[in-house]
Amino acid sequence: MAPQMEDLGAQRRYFVLSGHPPVLFAPKTGRSGAEIPVFQPFEEDLPLQSGFYTFVIDSRGHFRVQWGNTRSHAGLVDRQPVASAGCFRIGRTGRLADVFCRSYDYRLRFNDHRDRAVIYAVDSFVRHPAFDISEHAIFSFNRGLADTFILDIRGNPIDELNRQRKLELLDSEGCGSLTYASFSSRQVAIFIKYKPPRPPRLYPVRIDQSVTSLEEDGDVRIMTCGDPCPRYTIDHPVVPTGKVNFVLDEEGWLILGMKHHHALSGGKYVGGAGHLLVSDKGTIEEIQLNFSGHYRPPLSAEYVWYVYRTLRNHPLLVFTPTIDIKGRTFDDQSFRSSLIRFSTEELESTDPAFEESLEMLLV
Repeated sequence: MAPQMEDLGAQRRYFVLSGHPPVLFAPKTGRSGAEIPVFQPFEEDLPLQSGFYTFVIDSRGHFRVQWGNTRSHAGLVDRQPVASAGCFRIGRTGRLADVFCRSYDYRLRFNDHRDRAVIYAVDSFVRHPAFDISEHAIFSFNRGLADTFILDIRGNPIDELNRQRKLELLDSEGCGSLTYASFSSRQVAIFIKYKPPRPPRLYPVRIDQSVTSLEEDGDVRIMTCGDPCPRYTIDHPVVPTGKVNFVLDEEGWLILGMKHHHALSGGKYVGGAGHLLVSDKGTIEEIQLNFSGHYRPPLSAEYVWYVYRTLRNHPLLVFTPTIDIKGRTFDDQSFRSSLIRFSTEELESTDPAFEESLEMLLV
């Protein structure tokens, strides 16, 4: 079988970074470490994976970013002064949702929304081309311990009620209408006898995504999850249109929804996690095999074959003839990744050349 998969990251371009900051903050504690490279992702790295990231804006106005919400801000820049530090959250659709400007390593204090350091931090995120910022995104700044003020993307203060409203809008972003699928008698008959294949491997929520917030006194808040969402069955036929998250649970059953992957699974192990693009008619137009910041399953031939075939063989899913199938590699250290498009022919084949071709693309 001739290789058909396509590396969509073959053509790269660099981004222009922001200007020099008006105010710098010196470190108060922390260990020295190797300086993290400037956060300047190539075009194929975008959109960013959902989940939490640690960031600093260094003395030259450059972003330094690592996966997860940690307290090692000073280590990202070898204990040099910074313009801002904290963490940000990328939402389910790959857009910037929340920015928390607080740090254990730096005594960040901001007066109000007119503070030059505040204006600079908001502007840096809004203008940086690597961030597809949501219009509902919110920024959190500390005046002191337990004294926080919240801003919108235009730098205007908002109260707690509006903050909650924006969080609700962020959760539903990318969601179209709710489709109540009607199944044919044949689909129902097949589903009654259906049992999905068990996953060959299981993947936990990444530890660096289990911290939801870092307080000024160093305390961390750990993510908690409730029960898993209902599996997609004839008894639960609701499918949102637009960009829909999916997980395959520990037994291979499909769960769909607008919540984050860890919320769909109840924080449990999964056999697969990604996105489906659902048309207004309820048909699947695109499969994004492993686009999950909370789980980040590796793009191996074993994984690709399992997830694709489990989805395609689900009796209740209907796919367009021109289905688009994509997968993404991850490099947590360098933020270099590769976006790969697959053909249905190679994913439905058992030709061992597929595995070799994929490994060569991932090198």
